[in-house]
Amino acid sequence: MASAWSEKYRNGYRGRYRDQYDTKQSVKDDRGRIIVYRRKSDAEWAANEEMVKAHRKAQTSSKTVRGNITYGELWEMSDVTSRSPASKSDANARSHGNAHILPEWKDVPINEIDENKQKQWINKLKKKKLSISYIRRLYTTFRYPLRWAVEAVEILNEEPPRIKLPMVPRTRQPYTTDAILEEYKGSIRDDYYEVLELLHETGLRPGELCGLHIPNAEEAFQTGWLLITDVYVDKVNIIRSHPKDKDARMVPLTSHAKSLLAKNVAQRDRTRGCGLPHYDANGNVFECPSEIVMRTSVGNPMRPSQISEQLVNAHKRGKTQNRRSAYAARRGWVVWSSKHISVMDQLAIMGHADLKTLMLYHQIDPSVRTALDQARSRGAESGADGE
Repeated sequence: MASAWSEKYRNGYRGRYRDQYDTKQSVKDDRGRIIVYRRKSDAEWAANEEMVKAHRKAQTSSKTVRGNITYGELWEMSDVTSRSPASKSDANARSHGNAHILPEWKDVPINEIDENKQKQWINKLKKKKLSISYIRRLYTTFRYPLRWAVEAVEILNEEPPRIKLPMVPRTRQPYTTDAILEEYKGSIRDDYYEVLELLHETGLRPGELCGLHIPNAEEAFQTGWLLITDVYVDKVNIIRSHPKDKDARMVPLTSHAKSLLAKNVAQRDRTRGCGLPHYDANGNVFECPSEIVMRTSVGNPMRPSQISEQLVNAHKRGKTQNRRSAYAARRGWVVWSSKHISVMDQLAIMGHADLKTLMLYHQIDPSVRTALDQARSRGAESGADGE
């Protein structure tokens, strides 16, 4: 039933109403902040105005005519699991849907999806002891068909209200150092150790190294710069012809990185293709005539997930003191390179669009404290004030 009312809020009153979905809403300003009124009557009047607007919008729009279809029907219509054949997001979406989304939402009409139902679902996920980051990924997948219903086919006039999710606490992420690499030497198979070294030396994403082909590697032997184009997409076992950011980029190679790549190139059969389906930016499939650089010792394509499994299992067996994953080596490169090159160069080499993303990889090395302490001591000895 349509209704509008006021509630005591902070040092005044806020206007409350039920929108076209019968969902409770508060009167807000253009920036999404709740408006606080000094008088109760003003809050009620504003709430009634917003309620009338919401219901008039629903009545005059032809876009809500199919709002009574179920979420399960919308899931199939939106083709959420086949948005990009050259991405593992499809496999993730399928897994998310089968395990946690469709069992809860399959039979719910999409125009009945409100804040309370969403909050109840999130609370159920929390009780299953799922991590906050995983719950946030589930929610992103859950919202995709609803956004599609508004933007692509106009089934809904507007998306059901979003809810505020718990934030993922920022924790110190593990990274590799030369000492930790030495710890893994002999603890994992040689072919996996070479991959770990290369990731630590270059800062590549694991999928970028596993997708590297011989022509790009050989060109890098001449120039010292590795062109990153092909990426191995785990779970679906294909090669995508562009990195995550969609732009090819150049990565500098140290002498050690070049020697490791040259060793692997020398072991490959140049007369064969990689044997993996390649997808271009438009989703077209083509066969590749050139060989990949990184294969396991038994000749299979090196997969990103296998690298992490080897590292984690070594720690579980008590072979190493420190638990690391493949991405720890990418973070290790950021920590090491920050002492030698500019932030702008790091951004370009990592393939990041902004500093915020780069900072998710950077971790403060313990040596920073020692360096600052020594700098302060030198300043004291010279009589300088440290500026």
